[in-house]
Amino acid sequence: MDVFSLLIGLFAVVFGCFTLLARRGKNRDMLKKLAAMRERYGDKTGSLIHILFYSILPIAFGLLIIAISLSRSLR
Repeated sequence: MDVFSLLIGLFAVVFGCFTLLARRGKNRDMLKKLAAMRERYGDKTGSLIHILFYSILPIAFGLLIIAISLSRSLR
């Protein structure tokens, strides 16, 4: 099992979950890129872009890396 790959995958999943949960919280000031995207693209489109690139894709990437790492260890 490749521990480094597992750590990268775990970090990506945690990062994606953090940004997803921080977006819902009251302290949105910590997500400066979300505010910039909302200002540039509008509230709805900016939020959608932020969710896609900072939550959904990192979670999917992390899960993919974890699955590949675990499948290699089962060979």
